[in-house]
Amino acid sequence: MKAVKNLQYFWHNTKSHYYTVIAEDCLDKNLRKQLVEKADSHRLEAIQCRPKTQDLTC
Repeated sequence: MKAVKNLQYFWHNTKSHYYTVIAEDCLDKNLRKQLVEKADSHRLEAIQCRPKTQDLTC
């Protein structure tokens, strides 16, 4: 179970960074807004996965 939570954290963290980097170079404001929203969504998912991972290690 711990490995799954770590993998979910890694996945959402990576996707958040991925969308953030793409949004920085995007010239279309509407597309940039969508990419930032996706990045924020994945960042929040990563935050939710991280405490669960820490609880499992105790």
